[in-house]
Amino acid sequence: MKRSPAGEVLRAGGALAVIALLLASGGRARRAEGQARAGDAEATAVAAAAPAQMDYGLAARVARAAAMARVPERRAMTEGGEAAPAAGTPGRAVVRFTGGVPPRGALAALLAGIGARERGRIEPLGTVLVSFDPGVPWESMRGVLISLPGVVEVSPDGDDGSSGIPNDPRYPDQAWYMDAIGAAGGWDLETGSGDVIVAVIDSGADLGHAGLAANTWTNPGEVAADGVDNDGNGCIDDVHGCLFLHDEATAESCNNPAYALSEPTGDIRDDYGHGTSVASLIGTRGNDGQEITGVAWRVSLMHLKSLDCTGKGSRFDSSAAIVYAVENGARIINLSLGGGSARIPVQDAAIAFAQARGVLVVAAVGNAGGARVDFPAAIPGVLAVGATDASGTARAEFSNYGPEVGVAAPGEGMLALASFATNGSGYRLVSGTSFSTPLVSGVAALLLAADPLLDGAALHALIEAGAVDKADGPAANWDGAGVVNAQRSLQRLPASFAGLAGDGYGPLPPNTAIEALVAGKVCGRGATFEFDGGTWYTLNVDAAVATAACGSDGAAVTLRLPAQPGLTFATTWLPGANRADAFLAPAPPPRPAVPLPFRLRLPLAAKDPGPRP
Repeated sequence: MKRSPAGEVLRAGGALAVIALLLASGGRARRAEGQARAGDAEATAVAAAAPAQMDYGLAARVARAAAMARVPERRAMTEGGEAAPAAGTPGRAVVRFTGGVPPRGALAALLAGIGARERGRIEPLGTVLVSFDPGVPWESMRGVLISLPGVVEVSPDGDDGSSGIPNDPRYPDQAWYMDAIGAAGGWDLETGSGDVIVAVIDSGADLGHAGLAANTWTNPGEVAADGVDNDGNGCIDDVHGCLFLHDEATAESCNNPAYALSEPTGDIRDDYGHGTSVASLIGTRGNDGQEITGVAWRVSLMHLKSLDCTGKGSRFDSSAAIVYAVENGARIINLSLGGGSARIPVQDAAIAFAQARGVLVVAAVGNAGGARVDFPAAIPGVLAVGATDASGTARAEFSNYGPEVGVAAPGEGMLALASFATNGSGYRLVSGTSFSTPLVSGVAALLLAADPLLDGAALHALIEAGAVDKADGPAANWDGAGVVNAQRSLQRLPASFAGLAGDGYGPLPPNTAIEALVAGKVCGRGATFEFDGGTWYTLNVDAAVATAACGSDGAAVTLRLPAQPGLTFATTWLPGANRADAFLAPAPPPRPAVPLPFRLRLPLAAKDPGPRP
């Protein structure tokens, strides 16, 4: 869901509507967005100064919220607000206008000038179906359509069919374990985004699989095969990931000279097969008519190789990979590795490094079948994943258990991709908590695609909140909060939004509490903070609160300062954006509702699958 600025605001002391885009130039907006993405010192300081009472990890998100709110309003978006992929039916696009659809004659002339024509309209929704030459790239036509007067959204059209079920030929062999985690219902709500980077720290990946290659991260700062660390990140030729093994003996036994190099390189070839299978469950390209599907149909998989051809590695190497992942943009780290009950300081430090930067770390609990959780899964804050058996409801006998377990997921007899180097068919059945873990990482990727402002703590909380609890039996807390469920977690996404704040005479002080009310009920709480010369506010609306009290898009909303109840600002939840510049006006007299492009995204509506029978 992209954040859009906009804004007509009504200042106090008069009826003059002014444009409050204090963002000024596009260059400044791009600079701020880049700063937040890079996690620079200013953005970090803002996040650190945010009020501690913000829920769902909002304190760690305020800088990113501010930057994302700066994204230009007139941009192509999908139905949920996410930047539209080049998907859907070729030669067709759904175009939404602000202020209503233009008259047919005027629109026909407008479209004719770009080689397109109207195929249908839904007047109450302000939308038109536009057709054009299917040979024209969808992204190119989207760029043209979004520039037309009055257009605020361009999204792909698609063909109706069985809802939430991908067309990948081997999906029927996956259906049982995808059903166990509520995947089909989740795909009705979100299928993923290439903007979400998931680091897979494992044995590498076989990119001979088209669906895996399509969802593999590409380092924009690196030139392939030139023997140079072009972007200066400490890894040579790391186009799709990096190798972190440094052992001459292993280089000889595995017949891979790259293992003996003193500097990390981009050689991520999978000579063991484990990493390919793990990555495939997180994010093989879905619904593309090939092979299998991952939980996230679209994602960027960063392949970091720390396990050798025998499946062994060192905690130092995996810790180095964790730091690389964080510094190169990963938001989720999958660790289908570990072992033992001893804590290693370097591993603790690496995971703390990731968590402090809002990254979710997901790790396997181990396969000894005992009442212990292996490290690194046992480190506080890590989302530790246990395994169910093939029923999807009971503990797999090999799955470790204990108080550190966060959730469980299927982990027995699952179809996954295999490295062609170790399995010529390209497929294999896998079992182990190593393969439960990527299912959870895939759900986290869907959540992050739906709301890019979520940090690791928020993802962790949402995954546990959506889980379906199962009976413990003799293995206490084997499933933690329950078996992960994509649909239920997506339905619990909070609404988040941000904007500039003032009282009509100037900016509000930082750390000023602010509330949103619908029909007199408090629906969201947040606070103001300073960023890039302005004072911003963020508000976060928990899904359960929104369901109970806050109505829907179009509901009248009042923003107020709890410390100064006489200062209020009226607005309206509207679809298409989630930002308004809130200049709080003193009352009386009461201020009329101002139609700002301001969105409260309520819980995504879909049937709750409930516990698996």
